Amino acid sequence: MSRARDLANAAGNLAIVTGASSGTVVNEKSVVYGASGEVNATTLQVAGAAISASPTEINTLDALSRGSILYGNASAATTVLVKGSADQVLTSDGTDIAWADAGGGGGFTSMQVFTSSGTWTKPAGITKVKVTVVGGGAAGGGSAAGYGYGAAGGGAGATAIKVIDVSSIASETVTIGAHGDGNGNAAGDNGGNSSFGSHATGNGGSGGGAIAYPVGGDGGNASGGDINIKGGDGHGAGDYQNATASGGGGASYMGGGAAAVPAYTGTNGYEGQAYGSGGSGAVTATNTSGDRSGGPGVAGIIIVEEYT
Repeated sequence: MSRARDLANAAGNLAIVTGASSGTVVNEKSVVYGASGEVNATTLQVAGAAISASPTEINTLDALSRGSILYGNASAATTVLVKGSADQVLTSDGTDIAWADAGGGGGFTSMQVFTSSGTWTKPAGITKVKVTVVGGGAAGGGSAAGYGYGAAGGGAGATAIKVIDVSSIASETVTIGAHGDGNGNAAGDNGGNSSFGSHATGNGGSGGGAIAYPVGGDGGNASGGDINIKGGDGHGAGDYQNATASGGGGASYMGGGAAAVPAYTGTNGYEGQAYGSGGSGAVTATNTSGDRSGGPGVAGIIIVEEYT
């Protein structure tokens, strides 16, 4: 009986609205029948609660496209964010939301590698970087003519690894440590220091000793990194009064140093192998007429991994 009564009441109300003329108040809630057939109300309520949304906001629900999102804009009004492209993700900058490529959701984005000094410039959207700073490798020691003795290997450059917040940094100076050069019958030259601004430094290795003092060069030390790794020491050549092979170069974080030169070969030292590694010492032979130079080290490197 109650359902029948409700239908009767609804039918009566509809009849009143349908038959009303323009501007006629059709009930006590000030619902007015408009000239174009619409029903105008000064207050719209649902279950006794007034609806404060504007008609424009309510109309955003009409024909809402598939995949769209309703959200509040800068004016605190309801608006629509249409769906993004395939594989995009929803991101927030703390104020607004937007679609971005999957990499924009956070994580590794790109990398810059420096083998010569220059300037690192921050790409758009990058907030953090992980830098690997490797100093230059030193040269091996030289050997004097006619002795048949080996010289010592050069030390490797050190490595500093650090994560840096670059939110307020636009660019940074990059310095790459040079390799050490070899000399005849003298200690090898030291490797140069590498640095990423003032954040992290990898110092170069020390040159290997010549035949009179065939002690391997010390590996460089690092500073400023979250991880600081000493460069490998160059290898000594043993008793210089007896014919010996030379000492090999020290290994860096990036890889091995130069191999030792065999005894009696009358050969210059070998160049280091990996970035920042040391060169090996030289070896002369008793029948050689000239000095032999230590092998050069390898220059440093800086790797900048970039993250959003």
